[in-house]
Amino acid sequence: MFTKYSNSVSSKLLLLLMAFGSVIYSQSDNEIVVGRISPGEIDMSAFALTAPASINISGMGASYGEWDEETAFYGWILNSETRQVVWHLRNMNEFGEDEGLFEFSTSLQLPAGNYEVYYSGSVRNYIQVKGWGDFWSNVFGEHKYKASDRKKLFMTITGPEKNFSKLSARDLVDKKVKNSIVSIIRVGDYEDFKSSFTLTEETKIRVYSIGEGRKGSVYDFGWIYDENNHERIWTMSSWRSDHAGGGQKNIIVDKEISLKAGSYSVRFSTDDSHSFDEFNVLPPDDPQFWGITLWLVDNKDISNVKPFTDSERIEPIVEMIHVGDDEFRSQGFSLEKDMDVHVYSLGEGTSSTMVDYGWIINADTKETVWKMTGRKTGHGGGADKNRLFDDKIFLSKGNYIAYYTTDDSHSYDNWNATRPIESDRWGLTIWPTSKEDEKYVELFDEDEYKNENVIAEIIRVKDHKEIHKKFSLSENTKVRIIAIGEGDPDDMYDYGWIENENGGVVWDMTFRKTEHAGGAKKNRIFNDTIMLEKGSYYIYFVTDDSHSYNDWNATPPDNPELYGITLLFER
Repeated sequence: MFTKYSNSVSSKLLLLLMAFGSVIYSQSDNEIVVGRISPGEIDMSAFALTAPASINISGMGASYGEWDEETAFYGWILNSETRQVVWHLRNMNEFGEDEGLFEFSTSLQLPAGNYEVYYSGSVRNYIQVKGWGDFWSNVFGEHKYKASDRKKLFMTITGPEKNFSKLSARDLVDKKVKNSIVSIIRVGDYEDFKSSFTLTEETKIRVYSIGEGRKGSVYDFGWIYDENNHERIWTMSSWRSDHAGGGQKNIIVDKEISLKAGSYSVRFSTDDSHSFDEFNVLPPDDPQFWGITLWLVDNKDISNVKPFTDSERIEPIVEMIHVGDDEFRSQGFSLEKDMDVHVYSLGEGTSSTMVDYGWIINADTKETVWKMTGRKTGHGGGADKNRLFDDKIFLSKGNYIAYYTTDDSHSYDNWNATRPIESDRWGLTIWPTSKEDEKYVELFDEDEYKNENVIAEIIRVKDHKEIHKKFSLSENTKVRIIAIGEGDPDDMYDYGWIENENGGVVWDMTFRKTEHAGGAKKNRIFNDTIMLEKGSYYIYFVTDDSHSYNDWNATPPDNPELYGITLLFER
């Protein structure tokens, strides 16, 4: 509530208190104060020295016990040009393992240059108790963080008035990245950034990236993608990185790589916690560079760098991406010559079972020519169940249909675990392996495709159906039957058969004649040939009240589009 003072004495007292408060919190031109923050936050500032000088550093830090070595409040100073730490409170003798709040004061001789000053802290949300001693000292001991400690935790830096001037830490970093090729920094939670460029000649690049990872997994990380060849050529890895300071999961890569002439995209992706927005353990030593930055190793190569162009980009044959829950997609395509194609399919599964996956069939023979299986995939980044097939396969001249299907959870923009590296490519993409092969590709509508080999078919059969079709043969003919249905050793529940025009059964689908069709064990397939004499026939297919096309109560078969019965001429 605001109360208006009614006499001049009260007003004068108020002005005196305000003036006194401003004296307490004001900073002189040669002094910087950082701190007084909540856990997970960072306060930062910067200063410039125009000549070598000694600076004074003092304040109060905290360390809350060896039971959790990452529970602390402290400050540090970075050389803005080299990004190296020149002073760190945790390296001082005053920084004990179980001291609670402690005061510190020291001096530091520094050369002329620009310096960034940081103060941060973290208090873990849990207590690790290894015995009764830990329990009593850490739960009921005096050296525990309290909310009231916030105002006591700070760091002051004072320099000589003639050589010392205050700067903005944010402005210094912005100036540092102005001459970069790409800079994605200060990245927050659950963000995904992309920036692209083109190189006219092979060029050496410095990659500087800070993120989150441990035990072979990465959660906030960057990568570089070759846009011409659709290939990820560098990815940040916890195994091939160094500790970035602070919490153990902070990782850093600072290395030189060589990129050939071409067009590239740089990406940085984060999960839902521990980022520049708010760190849930102690931050890295260079927190503003949470992200990825690329510089030229030699600035003389600046003429090699051009704005991004995709004139040499190979266009996809099929691109079924951003696939959500419970989706089924398909696309027909024709190849006018034999060729290698690049298949990139990102989905969900294990080494034995896939639930979000793609496959390709020959549109004329109905044969599956490629399928995404757990054993053929590698880790797609993020959660272990994110699986990736990224390789070349050979396809003969002909007509094909590509498919992709998902189950009811963990898909594009609706993840129930950590998303994969290139989450925007959840689905199936197929490219030619060369630009000139694009002219040998045509698309067609798979629903209207007329297969010359098909004699008769009843496919995509749903629950509670009994369907029959008549066909005739002008001569004795070898026929291939592809029938997919549901059954177990006791009985068949969704199945087909063939009758002659007199009603006699000439072929029927039994469990013993079938094999596993992929997916649930009850999915059964017959794929073989029989001889049929000249004459007229009927094909039948019947289903019960559950587990049928696009209404599966268990994992669908490998080729759900053929659920039913198909008869083909065996050429």
